[in-house]
Amino acid sequence: MSESTTPEAPAPEPAAAPEPAPAPTGPKKRIMIVEDVATTRTLLRRILAQAGYDVIEVETAEQAIKLYRDEKPDAVTMDVFMDKLTGVGALQVILRLDPDARVVMCSSQHDSGFIAETRKLGARGYLRKPFEPEAVRTAIAEALS
Repeated sequence: MSESTTPEAPAPEPAAAPEPAPAPTGPKKRIMIVEDVATTRTLLRRILAQAGYDVIEVETAEQAIKLYRDEKPDAVTMDVFMDKLTGVGALQVILRLDPDARVVMCSSQHDSGFIAETRKLGARGYLRKPFEPEAVRTAIAEALS
């Protein structure tokens, strides 16, 4: 008796790997820069834009309060020393409007007591001038987390 051989069926194709889910795409985080010195605003804008943030800018504390109320940015960098209303005053007003506001104070003032005081008032961080790009990125990321 001869054995009849049947041709083997071809092996099934391996299942294709599922397509990876697309990376989440949401709106960019919006950061408001409050700084009365144009060159400093420009530097901060460049650092934050290169880090992928949407940036809006104002020159005064009064403008900051109005824009915060209207736009509600995700975070704020706030110069401490400005004409008329100071950054500390604006911080207090913004926190009354929104207790969850994420404000990072900015100054060349390096006094640890002063820095601690801004933290007690509700600031989420403190950046020392002159700015280092990595310090800016880190402070904003921490404020947003």
